[in-house]
Amino acid sequence: MNFSIMESLPQPRAVISSLVMRLKKGNVLLFSFGLVSVWLFIIVLTPAPDATHKSSYHRELMADLKARHDSVTKPVGDEKSHKKVKMKADDTNLVDSHVKISQKRDKRKKVNEAGHFVPKKVKVGDKVSLKSSKNETKPVTVQWEANLAVLHKAKTKAAYTKLWKKAASWVQSDQINLPGAEELGSILHGMSTAKIKKADIGYKGTQLKARLVLEGGQMVVFKPKWYRRDEVMTGNPYSGKDRHNGEIAAFHLNRILGFNRAPLVAGRRVNLLTEVFPVATPTLNATFTSQNNNTCFYGKCYYCKPSDPACAEGDIMEGSLTLWLPAKYTLQRWKHPWARTYRSSKKARWEEDDAYCDEVKKTHPIERQRLLLDIIDTAVFDYLIGNADRHMFETFEADEDPMLLLLDNGKSFGNPYWDEGSILAPVKQCCIIRNQTWTILQEFKERGLSDAMRQVLSHDPVSPVLSELHLQALDRRLIDISEVVNACITEKGQAVLI
Repeated sequence: MNFSIMESLPQPRAVISSLVMRLKKGNVLLFSFGLVSVWLFIIVLTPAPDATHKSSYHRELMADLKARHDSVTKPVGDEKSHKKVKMKADDTNLVDSHVKISQKRDKRKKVNEAGHFVPKKVKVGDKVSLKSSKNETKPVTVQWEANLAVLHKAKTKAAYTKLWKKAASWVQSDQINLPGAEELGSILHGMSTAKIKKADIGYKGTQLKARLVLEGGQMVVFKPKWYRRDEVMTGNPYSGKDRHNGEIAAFHLNRILGFNRAPLVAGRRVNLLTEVFPVATPTLNATFTSQNNNTCFYGKCYYCKPSDPACAEGDIMEGSLTLWLPAKYTLQRWKHPWARTYRSSKKARWEEDDAYCDEVKKTHPIERQRLLLDIIDTAVFDYLIGNADRHMFETFEADEDPMLLLLDNGKSFGNPYWDEGSILAPVKQCCIIRNQTWTILQEFKERGLSDAMRQVLSHDPVSPVLSELHLQALDRRLIDISEVVNACITEKGQAVLI
């Protein structure tokens, strides 16, 4: 036998191994070809969601959001689901630290035991006066920051309910918040931490908002973040969407100036997926969407549309919460005497008639009503915050001599480089101002309004609330107001001060 021929023939074991390897390679190629075919079929033949697929697409989106929510192990409302922003308002060393900082910044400035600048000729703890509508005085304590300390952190429903009742008790015919109230810090902290029990759309208005009900039954209005702190609004002085940080800053400026006519506002970061989505109404949930892995919603309002939603960073959305006024107070809406036409082709009467205030005085005589003096205060307030959009205002309906409420301050702090002089038209044309308002403005002109605002706003959970440019704009605009009033005093004497 020729062994050389036998050795050249393939062995049975080698043949079998070769066949197995070929089969494996064939299966891999066949399987890969199958995957590619299925993928191409999905890409080419499956249509993107459009108007005809809207309902099915929304169902898929809601199912995805629910699945994501169910996968979160943290309980709803858990503070740990938020970005941590540590507040030091309840720090036991708060008083000492602020006194040291203030004294080091400027030894010439007097500070009280809470680290607050004290206006000249006013001793710490003394009472000063805020003019009322009938030239009466209302005593308040000079405190800008001390009452922002969190004395009580509510943890139960009963504790939250107690805070909301306290805030409601402050609302009267001549004020919304109580000057110097030591519970203020605790209430603002509660607004920023209380569990959200219900969520719904905000029906009225032109701007996006949501109505939330917090633990203890308190309703608040949530306005979402749209812009970065350093983003500048260009165009008309009333351009852009509402700025949530403007609402926060306006509330505290209202306190510092002694007006006390703006509802309480606090910043908050909410987890849309775990805090809002599970308790939202179907109407609000229907406006939830997703963009670039960010949870969004577009709500329902005049300008609200699906193509322009407010989006969180992931699931965390920053915004402002405004405390709802007690239900027993019905609001009456008025057209502002110095309202704009919002048309470039048509000017309002006040824009062409320098004697326009004489007509307003006939309707709102300062001898019997506070409203015109409130309008003057509001013009000062709006000029400082850059709000040129107060075409309407509200008062309490049942009051015989109602105060002007400082609501809807979102169109503020838009452009730190532009000072809209037309906002001061009521001051220029009427040449009157409350003596107490003028005194407070003069004190802050010397000591720096931006310093006080910087200190106060540092306690908010979404601090920094304002950019440094916006803080500097407050001081610059305060000088403008002083020049306008001084011109009136030069022309008409001390009768300008009411």
